[in-house]
Amino acid sequence: MIETLPLVTFPSSMFSWMRINGVMELVGDASDMGCRHLQPLYDDARDVGFAVESTHTGAVVTYVLVGPFYRGDGEDTEIAGWTYIPTIESCRNVPDCVGTTATIFSD
Repeated sequence: MIETLPLVTFPSSMFSWMRINGVMELVGDASDMGCRHLQPLYDDARDVGFAVESTHTGAVVTYVLVGPFYRGDGEDTEIAGWTYIPTIESCRNVPDCVGTTATIFSD
């Protein structure tokens, strides 16, 4: 059985929320998170991510890393940020998070 590790949980109020092409997207800055958006999620897997607690409902949604995205090219290429989706467990426990995404930008 996969054990979920304890995570630093961030309040939803520290993120911007926007609807892009019909998808609700949470947007944040890595430095505001102390770069803790890459926390190990499980004791026996390499998945990383972070948890967000709604300041309105108290529901906690865990987002798992889909992958980084980049800016520049050649030797000037650098990570611009990371894209996340809710975990399967979060989708089951908090149905309102289904279809949401999270983008954390590097500064």
